[in-house]
Parts: sequence; structure tokens; C-alpha cells
Amino acid sequence: MKKRRECWILALVLAVFVLCTPAGVMAQTFDGFALSASDFVIVLGEKTYEIDAGIALDLRSEEETNHFSAALGMLAGGNEVFKGGYSYDGTTIKAGLDGMTQSIMVPMDALDAQQETGSVLSAEESAQIEAVMQTGAALSAYLSDPAHAEAFEANAQALLGERFGGGYQGKVTLNLGEQGTVDVEQYDFSVTGEEIATLVDSLYETDPELWTRYQAFVNAIEALADEEGAITAETKGLDGADITLTGSFCYNEAGAVVLAMDVTGKGEDGAAETIPLDVIHLPRENGTWTNVYVQTGSDELEMIAETRREADGARQMQIALNVTEGGEQSGVTITLESVGKDGTTDVSAHCEIATASAEAGEQTVELVAQYVGTTEQTQSGTVYPGTLGLSVEEDGMTFGVQMNTNVRLEKKDAEAYVIDGEPVNLLEADEETLTMIGDEAVNVAISGLFSLMGAPGVTEMLNDLGLY
Repeated sequence: MKKRRECWILALVLAVFVLCTPAGVMAQTFDGFALSASDFVIVLGEKTYEIDAGIALDLRSEEETNHFSAALGMLAGGNEVFKGGYSYDGTTIKAGLDGMTQSIMVPMDALDAQQETGSVLSAEESAQIEAVMQTGAALSAYLSDPAHAEAFEANAQALLGERFGGGYQGKVTLNLGEQGTVDVEQYDFSVTGEEIATLVDSLYETDPELWTRYQAFVNAIEALADEEGAITAETKGLDGADITLTGSFCYNEAGAVVLAMDVTGKGEDGAAETIPLDVIHLPRENGTWTNVYVQTGSDELEMIAETRREADGARQMQIALNVTEGGEQSGVTITLESVGKDGTTDVSAHCEIATASAEAGEQTVELVAQYVGTTEQTQSGTVYPGTLGLSVEEDGMTFGVQMNTNVRLEKKDAEAYVIDGEPVNLLEADEETLTMIGDEAVNVAISGLFSLMGAPGVTEMLNDLGLY
């Protein structure tokens, strides 16, 4: 029982440590990050509630000492009703809550020792995770070198030209319906899975080091997943694919790309099955337009993505996904808009989910998010005050929340949270001590929850919902 409780609390502390501390970003860009939200306005159907409550998150780092700390607090009626935090000094994690008589700590050297004995992670598991990280970093570093990336692209173009150059059909004009016409150069092709594997083999043969790094990365992932059949230099993982790709590839120097292709293989019943796949990407004067269409039997999937840039700096991106399956239709349309000028940022997102079936008829759900804010420079950093709103509308009913937000990126020397109370080492505490700490933490959290429920506007809302 002790080990189970100990691991549960330890997992919670470590989860907070990992999720609340963007160490790499903080160390490179700023010393303090603070985020707060307050003055909530909640809409539930025809009722609107103004909630006098708030939440604040404060993260701080010291690059030279590798010290991180975080604090999380809640306000109700202008008073602080709950606050907790943690700190990490490079050797020990400490965490606590205001109102507790004891805090908790986890020495990292002792944790490493437990990893070696298998109580948290075995030495083998730790080594496998490290291998994935190292081989992935090595592959990324190799491809991020401009010289290697350019050589890889040149080799790929040469091999593709050699294989498909004979299918060149010359310059053609394609009629794309509502999108008008486009002048492109067309290549027709028909290639099997075995031929694709051969092309990949040839590509890796032009750069043995790239293949070695790729092979090491994939094999490290498979070792961690405990899967057999690691990719080898003989197979590349692609041989034996029983498919044929037939179609046309068209492009022009302006960036237009049109791919019309049939993918033929064996279905679940072993019979031949052909799946049409069409991809169109067109540059616009102020953006792009992309369409992807796939059909499998009577089912269809179409995705349309469009970006636009206006002269006043406004940007918009819209993605629509439409699915037809067994005679039923469903679609999701997401629109993102951004306007930034005169120090003001206005970003909105609109998502519409529509379904149609013989049983339920047509149904639509709309989700809307909008952020409006400004940027202010202070002596210690940059502040971003703003307003964030989220809403959902379904069957004529609206549910939403609006709040004032404040993000601060500043230089801060002190810790985000000062931990009081006698520290208890979680790795050495007995069952009685762990139980006492857990009970005290629950009592502190419940006390804060009841105080929050008494905040102006909250009681009224809970009463209307029949919850209080």
C-alpha cells in the first residue's frame, strides 16, 4: 500500500514539474512567465452570470543555476482562496500548498537510484528512452544541415526524373471547374510498391550516413515498443507492398501542383480494390487553395484548405472536411482569422460541425473563440492584457465564457512560490506520514473549493443548475 500511495503522489508532483515548466523555452527567452484570468462572464442559455473569481499561474527560471519554480493560485471575491507551488534547484523537487503544515520533497539522486532498481523505470527502459531521443536528435541534426538537405533533395529529384522522365506529356492546360484553368507540365506514371521500395533503396544508397541514422532511429523506437521485425538495410520496410499507383502529376513554376492518382491493391476480401486520390494545390494572388479528395467504395472524404492575406494585414485560413459514409454526411469547417495593427491583436476561430442522416435530420454545432488584446512594454518585460471568449451554440442554445487575461514575460529574481512547512521526503516517508499529508492536502483543496463556490455569481449559477 505504501509503495502505491508513494508512487501516486510522486507521479502527481512530477507531472506538475514537467507540464508547468517549459524549461528549454524559458531558459532561452525570459526569466518569468505569468498568466492570469479573471472577471469571468458565463452564458448558459438565456442566463448570464458575472463571476468574481480568478486564476493565476506564475513560472520562473534561472538559467545559471538551473532553478525553476511555479505557483498556482485562485481568487474569489478579491481574496486568495487557494495557492500552491513547487521549486526545483537542480537536485531536489519541493512542493506544497498554503495551509499545510508539511511540504513534500523528492531528491533527484534518490529517484535515479530507484530507477536503477526498477521501482519507477528499469535501467533497460531508461536506456531505451534515451536511445530514442539520441538517435532522433542525430537524424534531425543531419537533415537540418543545409548541405545534407540540399543533397537529399537533389538525389531525390534525379532518381524521380530517371524513373518518370519517360512519362513526360509536355505542357497542358487543365480545366479545374470553379477554380478556372491552369497551365502545367504533365507527367504520367504507373509504379508498383516494389518499384517504390527500389527507388527508396537507391535514394539511401546515395547517402549511406542518412540511412544509418534513420535505421538507428526506427530500430530504437521498435526496441522501446518491444516489437519484432526491425527495419534492416535489406528491406527498408517497404518491400512486398502489393499496390500499384497510376495517374498524372502536374506542376508549374508558379507553385501549382495537381495530382490525379488511382491506388490499386487488395481489399479485405482479397479482391482488387481501386481508391481514387486527387490533390490540387494552387497559389493565389493573396494566398493558396488546396483540395484533397479520396473515395473508397461509396464513402468519400474531401478536405479544402484556403489561406488569404489582405492588404490591411488581416490573415485568414479556412479548413473544411466533408465526409460521406454509408449515405450519411458530416462536415467540419474551421475558420481562423487574425488582424494585428497599432499594437492590437485580434484572433478569432470559428468551427462549424454539421451532420445529416435519415434518422436525425440535419444538426449543426458552432464553436467560436476570439481573443482581443494589446502589447505593453514595461521596464521588466512585456505584458499582454486582453479578453478571451469561447462559446458553443447547439439547437439554438448558447453556452459560453468570457474572461480578462493577462500574460507577462518579465525578469524576476525571486522564486514564484515560497514553500512553508516541514519538508517530507516522499521516498522515505512511512505509510502514516503519507496518509496524513494526503488527508491534509485534500482538506486544504476542499476548503478552497468551498470558498470558490461562495464567490459572487458562482452560488447563483450553481443554484440555477440545481447543484448547490
